[in-house]
Amino acid sequence: MTITVVFSFAPLSSVFSRFQVDLQYVSDIILHFNPRYERGGYVVHNTLQNVGWGSEEWKYENPFPRDRPFALQILISTNGKPFSEYKHRLPSSHVNSICVGGQVEVNLIAFQYLGVMFCPYTWDEKTNK
Repeated sequence: MTITVVFSFAPLSSVFSRFQVDLQYVSDIILHFNPRYERGGYVVHNTLQNVGWGSEEWKYENPFPRDRPFALQILISTNGKPFSEYKHRLPSSHVNSICVGGQVEVNLIAFQYLGVMFCPYTWDEKTNK
């Protein structure tokens, strides 16, 4: 599954230093994706499980522009370019909600399922039915 979220920054967000996208399952956060603009820009990944945060993973780059809309695709890429990998500490298949925080406006959320679908019938080659 690919989740695409298209953002733009809210007016007056130039003073705001971060935003977040959390993929959640009940009270657990399977993926906390947190771009930050201070200290040259970086992105934090983490997991909240059983009310406790895991070890943060940092990537010292922030490719998310403040002056125009951008797309985040989770298999994590931005504007079609792979950005980082995060080894899930909880199954990604359990995600049941997306939470977005910070001074960003969500323009679009799209889901693309790439799983195999099984038909509930069988094919008889002799009768072609």
